[in-house]
Amino acid sequence: SLFTTKVVIDVSNILAKVFYNNITSKDEKGALATGASGQKSISIGLIEKYNPQKLLDTDQSKAQQKYNDSPGTFIFFTILLIAITFYTAYIFFSVALLFVARVVSLWLAMIFSPIAFASYTVPFEIPGFGHKEWWKNLLDNALLAPIFIFILYIIVLFADFLKTITDKSDSIMTVMVPFMLGW
Repeated sequence: SLFTTKVVIDVSNILAKVFYNNITSKDEKGALATGASGQKSISIGLIEKYNPQKLLDTDQSKAQQKYNDSPGTFIFFTILLIAITFYTAYIFFSVALLFVARVVSLWLAMIFSPIAFASYTVPFEIPGFGHKEWWKNLLDNALLAPIFIFILYIIVLFADFLKTITDKSDSIMTVMVPFMLGW
């Protein structure tokens, strides 16, 4: 029972790794985006795709020209970018908690796998520990990673495509379109 559980988990993790390896995450210089540990950083690559900071220039002459000396427009863009940044942080935090819950759930699936396999021999359904519920929970949690990484892979492909289309202009649409399609 433990062996079967580990096979299901390993197959799902290998599938997730295949999608992860196909994601090309590049920073603003076009180099492979790496985090502090030197591993590929998908979050740096995603943020680079819609880079909310490019709407606010540090050069005052460009900023004044861009916003037509309107403090209301500047405040609007600042509030919009703060909202985008906080929403992005919320998404990353939620995903982190989701994957921590996945690990705990898979541990519990491994712990209770003998009971689930033993429930095949019982002629009645065991509420909470039956093999039907156990299999559903195991597969749901095991497939969470490959499905999430596949969707992330699709988002990165769309963001790359949209970045090539909107890279020439310097407007709010270069930030909002990839952000809305990606999240």
